[in-house]
Amino acid sequence: MLKLAVCLSIASAASAQEPSDRSSALEWLAQFEQVFEQCSAELLDEITSEEWAGFGVHGQLSADKAGAINQFRSFCENGTTFNFEVTINRHWAFNQVHTIAAVFLGDMISTEGQLTPNNLRVTLIIAPDDTGTMLIQHSHLSALR
Repeated sequence: MLKLAVCLSIASAASAQEPSDRSSALEWLAQFEQVFEQCSAELLDEITSEEWAGFGVHGQLSADKAGAINQFRSFCENGTTFNFEVTINRHWAFNQVHTIAAVFLGDMISTEGQLTPNNLRVTLIIAPDDTGTMLIQHSHLSALR
């Protein structure tokens, strides 16, 4: 059912920016969206903590971060494209830990040109690592109807 398999998870060198309110959380989420717009496994690697495991094919958990990044990379290298509109649904903050729930509405286009509509709720837990850089520590992906 859910063909978008690698989660997600998803900013750039500006990821050191802490989302302290709703507007900065929107900016951080927009950076996350760039992972899909650019189909960039390197960017995904930059914005996720070493403990992040992501999702494997068809919603299965990947063994580790490297496995999740490699799966996403293979989608991109095979010509898969993503076209999502992202809107923030909720943002919670406690100290330096932020939870962002967003809706990703759009589609994934396979190398064969097959269009797969997706209506996804993406939940990201963002917190600083040992150096203070804000990274995705955990992510969750749910299909919406």
